[in-house]
Amino acid sequence: MALKNIVRAIPLQIFNTANLVLAAFTPFANPLPHACFAIKFINRSNRSVYISYDGVTYHDCLPADSELPLNFQQLHQPSNDFTWMKQGTRVYLRGQPIGAVGFIYLCGYYQESL
Repeated sequence: MALKNIVRAIPLQIFNTANLVLAAFTPFANPLPHACFAIKFINRSNRSVYISYDGVTYHDCLPADSELPLNFQQLHQPSNDFTWMKQGTRVYLRGQPIGAVGFIYLCGYYQESL
């Protein structure tokens, strides 16, 4: 499968931190609709959250009022291989909901195939 030399964005996903659950991971909107070479989490809330890609394991932490850009191509250097976050990956969040105010955003970028 050949790739076009065009970058596209997935639809922005929005998570209200008032919907966080302390005892379990909560799914973040929809699974990734495309394999993304870059994603970015933007936390515009007063709560730090944990990120999971399987709903069980703690994979990352996103502090309150911060951003977490993940460029898989840049992280994969010096190899010339392509690295992607798999299509269908569901992101989960976990954190303290009491007094939580604000939103967390997920944006991603992919390359179209021919």
